[in-house]
Amino acid sequence: MRRLFGQHLIKSGKLAPHLAEILAEEQDDRLLADYDVLFYPELDRVQTRVADAEVFLTAIKVFVENQM
Repeated sequence: MRRLFGQHLIKSGKLAPHLAEILAEEQDDRLLADYDVLFYPELDRVQTRVADAEVFLTAIKVFVENQM
């Protein structure tokens, strides 16, 4: 998914590169949370992920709305 996201949306210039970084970090934490029983993220990490998710979702919403 990351590769396709980067290939079709980031490299083409449709979305900003920092969104690929947000997606990668979110996915990494998701995998850790799913498969590492000892994964307990620190509060600042969780707050960063929530703030980044809001930025990501807002950018995707604007992109989708502009495609209509």
